Amino acid sequence: MFRITPPTFFRQLPALLKFKIHQPLPLTQRESNQLLELLTTSFRQQLDSEHGPSDTATSMDSTKVDTSTSHKQPESSRPRRLSGSGCKHTDRHMKSILTDPLFNQRPQRGEPGSIQDPMDTFDRAVGRGLMTLKYAKAILIAKKKQLKSSHETLEEGIRKSGAGIKILKWLKSSGLNQNTDFLLQDQRFGVLLFEFMRAEGYEDIFWEWINKAIHDTSATKAELQGLAQLVSKVVEQTTKLDASLNTSISILFRVSDMAKDLRFETVRSLLINPGQHIFQLIVKGTRQVREATSLESFRIFQQILPIFSIHDVDLHILDIYSPYQRSADRFLEFFRKRPSLMESETEDLRTPFEHNEAKKMVSISLMAAHVLLEQNRVNDATWIMERLRTDYPKLLGVEADIQERKGEFDEASSIQILESLSIA
Repeated sequence: MFRITPPTFFRQLPALLKFKIHQPLPLTQRESNQLLELLTTSFRQQLDSEHGPSDTATSMDSTKVDTSTSHKQPESSRPRRLSGSGCKHTDRHMKSILTDPLFNQRPQRGEPGSIQDPMDTFDRAVGRGLMTLKYAKAILIAKKKQLKSSHETLEEGIRKSGAGIKILKWLKSSGLNQNTDFLLQDQRFGVLLFEFMRAEGYEDIFWEWINKAIHDTSATKAELQGLAQLVSKVVEQTTKLDASLNTSISILFRVSDMAKDLRFETVRSLLINPGQHIFQLIVKGTRQVREATSLESFRIFQQILPIFSIHDVDLHILDIYSPYQRSADRFLEFFRKRPSLMESETEDLRTPFEHNEAKKMVSISLMAAHVLLEQNRVNDATWIMERLRTDYPKLLGVEADIQERKGEFDEASSIQILESLSIA
């Protein structure tokens, strides 16, 4: 049975509404602190009960960026106070939430005349879920352009900017770093990101991505070619930024070491373009670049050179260009053992490869003869010049009547030809 509410009750309802039932009393400062402490303790106990203490053998892939961040924070960020020793899962869970780019929106600055930081735009776009690889590349380009106009060096500005670690956190939170597709989709973005990661101290993470990609058993030939192009572009960019070849050679050695368990053809395909780029800089580059490169780097390069050398002579000429132990002995030994070319071969270089190889031999031989003359080894230098006159008369610019005197030992003529050529 339902009991009917008397009509008089509704008449009294407006009068009752004038009174605020259960009106809360304002808390004192002490009571507020006690309530906050109680809620915080309860929240942490709940998390600990659900997740428990973390295992010390945490996956490197899942904690790499966070571990790096704890050691090296950008100067512009404000250090946070974490309770306990930091080994609890609760602390790391809270830190991952508070440092996630999704919760790191900055208020838009609208001061007139102020220069907006591209990373502020990045933070707002990430917070609204609008960030893509294309936009991330544009952000890095804008940030690099802004840093170039500052009074600091570019590398120092990049290191202090913290842009690289922000991109890394976004890649992790968005799940894009689960594979290396994002590096192959836009290689310009990959090269820019490497530049920032290297300056900020996170270069190892980049090479972990490359290592994972080259050992992917499901990788196609096109994907491996894309990785080779990316490595080549990274090396070329590094040679432009650095005054020496030390870093570029160390990159080659790192890639060759991580790929040593792969087939030789695969390793060669990864290294041939960047390796030949560095080789040409050694042979044809300025003396300042060679002098700035360490002796150890020269030795490392000579060690890995057989992987990507194109001509046999490449393996015997680095000592000619070394600023530390300049010597033409290895090349001279190689040249003496090499059979002299037949007249038909010297007259008709059929393929572009043969023509380029001939030009290369002439250029290297002239440099070797120049080194031998500096060491007062006139006989050896003259022998090289006579050999060039025999094998490559057209490329050397020797007249036909001189070529006919093969049996004569014209030392003065050889040295005169050598001195008439400009050798760097």
